[in-house]
Amino acid sequence: GSMVGGVMGASEHAGGYSGVEDMGASMATAESPLGLGATQPAGTPSSAGQEAARSAVPAASTAAAAPTAAGGGTNAAGSAPTAAGGIDGAAPHAGGSPVDIPVPPGAVKLLDTLLMSMQPGLLTMCAPRQLANMLWALSKLQYRPFPSWLFKCLAACQRRLPLFEAQHLANVLYALALRPEWLESAGRGGRHQLLERLCNASSKRLPDFKPRELAMLLWAIGQLHSVGSLAPIGSHHGNRVVQATAEAATDAAARAAQAGLLGSQELCNVLWAVAKLSGRSTPPAANTAAFQGQRDSSSSSRNGSTQAGGLNGDRHNAGPVLAAVVEQNWSGRPAPLIARPQRAWFASILAPLHAQLPSLQPVGLATVLLSLGQLGVRPHRYWLRRVLSSTQHFLPMCGPGELSNIVLALAYMGFVPDWAWTARWCRVAALKLPAFRSQELANSVWALGRLRRPLPGPLLTRFLVASAAQSDAFAASETAQILIGVAKMGYRPDQSWLLLFTAAFYRQLPCMSTATIASVCASFAALGQRMPPILLKRLLHHLEPKLPNMSPRSLATIMHSFGMLAHRPPAPWIKSYLAATSRKMHSFLAGDLASCLWGVAILGIRPGSSWMQNFVQRATFTLLQQQQQQQ
Repeated sequence: GSMVGGVMGASEHAGGYSGVEDMGASMATAESPLGLGATQPAGTPSSAGQEAARSAVPAASTAAAAPTAAGGGTNAAGSAPTAAGGIDGAAPHAGGSPVDIPVPPGAVKLLDTLLMSMQPGLLTMCAPRQLANMLWALSKLQYRPFPSWLFKCLAACQRRLPLFEAQHLANVLYALALRPEWLESAGRGGRHQLLERLCNASSKRLPDFKPRELAMLLWAIGQLHSVGSLAPIGSHHGNRVVQATAEAATDAAARAAQAGLLGSQELCNVLWAVAKLSGRSTPPAANTAAFQGQRDSSSSSRNGSTQAGGLNGDRHNAGPVLAAVVEQNWSGRPAPLIARPQRAWFASILAPLHAQLPSLQPVGLATVLLSLGQLGVRPHRYWLRRVLSSTQHFLPMCGPGELSNIVLALAYMGFVPDWAWTARWCRVAALKLPAFRSQELANSVWALGRLRRPLPGPLLTRFLVASAAQSDAFAASETAQILIGVAKMGYRPDQSWLLLFTAAFYRQLPCMSTATIASVCASFAALGQRMPPILLKRLLHHLEPKLPNMSPRSLATIMHSFGMLAHRPPAPWIKSYLAATSRKMHSFLAGDLASCLWGVAILGIRPGSSWMQNFVQRATFTLLQQQQQQQ
């Protein structure tokens, strides 16, 4: 939600957690492996030669995918690093790198000839710098070498690994993260072994990494983790070494930030990488409370309980920018590789970034906000107001990716912008609506719905028409996101639009999580849209075997929605539902209990005495607990 580049990364549209738009020629320079004007690989052409190359081969501008609804926000696959760094969406789509330089049509055969001429002898004679520069350049050219050449080149890198310097390691890891499909040439086991050895060498040379190389290293690990290229912890080719390298690089980045060595681009990319490594790319839909206004009060920070004043810990070290760090408790994939940093770490990153806000480009600002939102970081409201105030002048320069990422980040952080800023955002979005992709449409509608900032009627109608035109391209999470966002805005679309997305829900139902399905059911209830019999039958059939594993919130939301829509399930399904809720009654919160009982009563369901006994015991306990907390 979703959610794509980092230091050089793409931006992530919700969920979580996807590519970013081109940030402009000033940042998307061909010589930077980071796309941020980062240290160029040693041995690259002179600046004059690079200027000529840039004029001959313009950088490609590719919008990154955004976080997706069911994923909390954005696209799954990550784009490559962008100039100001971006977050690659939290969830479901992959985007291209805004700083890639496509191979000119006539140059493909030339590259094929050049690379094949290096087999097999020349590759073994290449120095570490030459190997690193070749891989970096080919990754930027979007060129896929022959698998046999890649295999031998990667093998040569492993043989020369003891001689690799920090810059060589950063460039090779960046190239592999930008083109993770290259790792297929090494085989599954060989891929994991190669990444483990590269990270191990990087860990040993970490003190030699310059600030931009350090940000590059973090971005590469975050990107590889987000696309599933790393081995799961505990497997035969476990990534304990990768995990240790990421943790050490994260700590080193904080020290470099405190020393004032990281620029705004590096800070953006470090935040993006940490969001990928310690957050979850979950669509927002899966984390949406039921429409009856329930809120889960049990969230807690990984490093301490969250209270009104912020996270337990040293507030002095946190500085004036950081208000709180809260646990998002998302359940997307992949699982976090590292623990979320403590409050002091965020303070060390945000303090220098605060001073550099005026220099941030739209992609950089969207990356910062979305990373903070996905990590559960809540800056002070005055800081967010200042950030939004600084966006007034460059909102017109934002592409659809940045526009949706910014509003999605505000939704994650629960910060409601003033009406003037919302109106300006709407005016800019209206002008650029034809360029919005399905994920950006879904993220924007969901975020504004969550913030209770409904779009003006004419603009919302245009959003709905645009979403209907792209309905076939919507992922399951995006379909859920659109339905949830429209329902939260309190808007009733026309029947043809509802039928179109009802059909999409029917098709994509098997691809949705139970939490997302519960939220969509709540959306139908809020919209007053009864489900067709064929959809209801498929829904009940799909949910019945999953009832024992559903969360209390999802169980309560489903029954509450059925009650609002007057959908009474058949007796066998009701029996399975009551058995599942009875077993989980001890975990129900007060709002869940109320929703569940309301739905059961409205539908005329008569639970057994044991179910009612469990319900009364749990209700009594939660009421006494609330009274004690109030006292």
